Amino acid sequence: MTIATTNRRPHYIGLSDRAVEGTFVHSDGTALGSFRPFRTNSNVNNRWKDCVIMWPSSSYQWLYYSCNSRRNYVCQRAASP
Repeated sequence: MTIATTNRRPHYIGLSDRAVEGTFVHSDGTALGSFRPFRTNSNVNNRWKDCVIMWPSSSYQWLYYSCNSRRNYVCQRAASP
């Protein structure tokens, strides 16, 4: 995956545990799987932080964040032929 950005702001990656605390799913309903680059000191079980952001200035690690905050976001699309 390549993320082209001119700023170092965090991006929402379409991942949350809103339905079941600690069970992360993508916005289309697919399960997270085994890839989990969460920042070491990020608190998984925090009922106020259900969405996941990717932070460029933190080596693109994932962090838990409030879903009520406005954020840049990342979309997935099919690769060009």
